[in-house]
Parts: sequence; C-alpha cells; structure tokens
Amino acid sequence: MKWLKQRKHIMKFIVCSLDDAYSKYSNQITDLESRALVVSYGYSVDRVKSYIQGFDRENTINVQVCMIFEAEKLLGLFPFSRAKLNKFLPFKIYQNWTDDYNYVGDPLLDKAQLESVLDFFFNWLTKHNIFFIFNSITNKNLKSKLQKHTECQQRQC
Repeated sequence: MKWLKQRKHIMKFIVCSLDDAYSKYSNQITDLESRALVVSYGYSVDRVKSYIQGFDRENTINVQVCMIFEAEKLLGLFPFSRAKLNKFLPFKIYQNWTDDYNYVGDPLLDKAQLESVLDFFFNWLTKHNIFFIFNSITNKNLKSKLQKHTECQQRQC
C-alpha cells in the first residue's frame, strides 16, 4: 500500500497598507468574506475601496493590514492602526481599525481555521513584541477567544 504524504502548508504573514491589500488581494478578501466567522461590512472590498478613493484618504495613510495566508488562501485579515498611547513603552501597541462609519472591529477570520489563525497571529505578535487591542468586537465567541489570547499576552509583557 502506498502512503501519500500530505504536504502541510505553512502559514505566513503579509503586512501592507490598506490600499495595497485591497487592490492586490481583493479577490482573496471577497473569498474570505464568504468563509468568515463574522462578516463585517466595514471591511468589505467595495466599502474599503470607496473609502480609499477619496472618502477619507487622509486617515487611510495610518491604516495597515495584517493578512494570514496558507499557500494562496487568505485565512485572516486584521486591519489595524497604531494606538495613541505612551510612546515610551517597551513594546508597540496597535489596535484594530474602526472609524466613524465602520464601528464593527471584528477581523475577518476563516471560521474553519479560527483557532490556528488566532494562535499564529498571537504568536507572531509576541515574537515581535507587539501588544494588540481589540475594540468593538461583536461576535461573543470571537470576543471570548480574543480575550483569552490577550490575557495570555498581557501575562507575557
């Protein structure tokens, strides 16, 4: 009997500007929306592209996007900005992106891979000495998981 080795795909991070993410990866983001635990209109491709194209161009300069891929499949999307806290802290602090027209801060996460994506995300944050604040999370299941990871991260700081 022949055994086939399953090739494991390694997750990887891509961090880029909001504009780059939504212009280069719009098809993957749309696909992720169909598989996401929480679908946030605020992070939808159409909404963000119209936002970038002049609605509030000044504010998008400070917004970055962390994307987690496995092979070519997008599993997680975390738009974020730098938190306005003490700059003399020994670690970086970021927060999920919300604005006056997008008050829902739930990241787009593949519901089938939720745990592994969150583990990968928080391990990456810890490795790079980054503390992440989540605001306006609406999904109770996701909020609970994020709180668990955040508490663990707080203990390590």
